[in-house]
Amino acid sequence: MRKLIILVIIPVLAALSISCYIYKALIGTDMVNQDIKLEIILDTYQESNLQFFLQDSVDFKAENSQTIKLREGLKDYKIEFTINDTQKPRKIRIDPSITRGTWIIKKIALKGLVNDVVFEHDSILKSFTPNSDIKTFELTPNHNIKLESSGNDAFIVSNFSVTDYLEQLQQKPFLNLLPFFFSICSFGLLTYFLRKKLTYFIDKPLEFNHLLIFVFISLISLPLLWMNAFPVEQNIFTEKRMLKPKPAFDFININHFFNEYTAYFEDNLGFKKPLSTFNSYYKFKLFKTSSKPERVVVGKDDWLFSTEDGIAGDYQNLTSYTTADLNKIKQHLEEITQCYKKENIHFVLIVLPVKSTIYPEYLPDNIHRKTKPTKLAQLSGFLKHSSAINFIDVSDDFIKEKKSNDLFYQHDIHINYMGGFVAYQALIQTMKKMDSRIEPMKLGYYFKKMVRIPNADLSNVLSLDYTLLNDEWYLKKGIRKKFVKTEAPNYETVPIQQKTVRSQIKNSHLPKAIVYRDSFFNLMMPYFSENFSECTYIWSYEMSKEVIDKEKPDFVVLEITEATLDQLLNDNPKWMKDLLNR
Repeated sequence: MRKLIILVIIPVLAALSISCYIYKALIGTDMVNQDIKLEIILDTYQESNLQFFLQDSVDFKAENSQTIKLREGLKDYKIEFTINDTQKPRKIRIDPSITRGTWIIKKIALKGLVNDVVFEHDSILKSFTPNSDIKTFELTPNHNIKLESSGNDAFIVSNFSVTDYLEQLQQKPFLNLLPFFFSICSFGLLTYFLRKKLTYFIDKPLEFNHLLIFVFISLISLPLLWMNAFPVEQNIFTEKRMLKPKPAFDFININHFFNEYTAYFEDNLGFKKPLSTFNSYYKFKLFKTSSKPERVVVGKDDWLFSTEDGIAGDYQNLTSYTTADLNKIKQHLEEITQCYKKENIHFVLIVLPVKSTIYPEYLPDNIHRKTKPTKLAQLSGFLKHSSAINFIDVSDDFIKEKKSNDLFYQHDIHINYMGGFVAYQALIQTMKKMDSRIEPMKLGYYFKKMVRIPNADLSNVLSLDYTLLNDEWYLKKGIRKKFVKTEAPNYETVPIQQKTVRSQIKNSHLPKAIVYRDSFFNLMMPYFSENFSECTYIWSYEMSKEVIDKEKPDFVVLEITEATLDQLLNDNPKWMKDLLNR
């Protein structure tokens, strides 16, 4: 029995496990087709450029195009374009562009991982529509398609979307023969090798050290085996991001492949989340310390604070603005104000303080804040007498209100809904002075509702999102909301981090507003939306002329946090200077 276990069962099981892993690794390489492609077979009668465009959620754009140069007199020439990013419905466009001439199209096919979708003969005519610059798009006597261009922008567009066939195209084979062949060969070699090595143990008695070695190897191998047998499911709610996908092996860019695989391995290692949670939990509970002090520190009464520059800024108040800095910011804000005034738009800037500014008493004893004024306090005092600039600093409002209510989440960087309401009041009272149609919401319109939800971002960094929850009094409106959320537009010139949101009050004569903002304004949005017939919330700090031209707002609001205050030192967009110089 012992001989059977050592010479048969152990080698076979070990070789089988490794061979399965090799097979799974090989099917993720360029040994196996990973891409959906567009294939075109055609004859050419002139030298030309043939372009393929993939439609995004808005239009056919140059960044989603591929071009192939065609020589004159090619017969049965096969062209392949790779179809990327097919998660949303998108059409395809085949474009000879400015070339005038004739092509004979014999086949157009969507080449899937296993299955293909083929268009030939009259099915091409039914599946594609020519534009006005296509002179001829018809079936020839040989049952091919004659495509003749006579204009400067000729193309044909599919009547279907790639996603109409996506399930069929992405279907994977039950078995990939070449990787399977390599795996079988590996299985045979490994079985033979292990049998040779394990013959040493047939007559040798097993010792406790052998058991320890076996247990150790099993423990360090288990996460690797687990990540391949049970891949981690994407969870945007807990991760706040997409996990790195397994890269396809590429001999040409082999160094890049190893870097991508390292990132994938670190993201998807088996048991990563439970082990990280366990490590963070015992450090937090036993020692009141953070498992990631470079990102989060544990304060008094279990309050969490961010230490990342982009989130907390200069939370220790180590630096100050010079007089030149303050004058530069003032000049930029005056320029923005005058620019919008020229378009009959009111501009308002609101700055929200970071958590450590309002609750320094909860910082750990090893973190000391300088007693000098913060940059925000400096700027606020400097601009106090600049009547042309609508600058709102809610720090004093927060410090006064915190005696009665918590304004920040205990385990999160953000203000809570009460903090959002206090900031909203300061903002809307300023805006009411400019437009009498605005009637601020009152706290009495809302009632408190306790909720416990695992949405705390600092807890999430420590993998304690289901341990350290956000306990909060949620302000819920006691009467029916007037505003509704509608489909928001896309803007070509605005780089956004999150989807644009739009609220609307139908049949209203209230003013319109544009808000450039970050995640903090999410907690102000339910109140702010009640005061405008239409409000567009753009998750970006880069203001665009395109937006005001399309929306014609009465107000433009820029909301930033104390951590991002230095961006006001940056020069304003060129379109503002051009507008002021007209």
